[in-house]
Amino acid sequence: MSIRLNKALRELNIGFQTAVEFLEKRPELGEFRPELSFKLSDDQYAALQKQFKQDKDVRSQAEKLQEGKQRANKQPKGQKAASADNEQNAKTRQVYKPIGKIDLNSIGKRP
Repeated sequence: MSIRLNKALRELNIGFQTAVEFLEKRPELGEFRPELSFKLSDDQYAALQKQFKQDKDVRSQAEKLQEGKQRANKQPKGQKAASADNEQNAKTRQVYKPIGKIDLNSIGKRP
């Protein structure tokens, strides 16, 4: 099973230059050309997966968080409004407290 470099980059969440540098440093994996359409051998793909597994995990966690946020945004409007009312009632109301007075009529006049 061979996979194109472009697809491997998207799967593993790594950059093109990062993969090129890694594969060029490992000549024992076989011939490599720095092209997005280059088909990786099974050994090359396995080496990339092993080396950049952590980046792939970060991407999958980010996608899970994104899905959770989208689900929360798709709640019916009635549920959102009810939760907003509860939040307002839970907070204490602000009270206006005058600190001092400014006489606007005396501005620009000499005392």
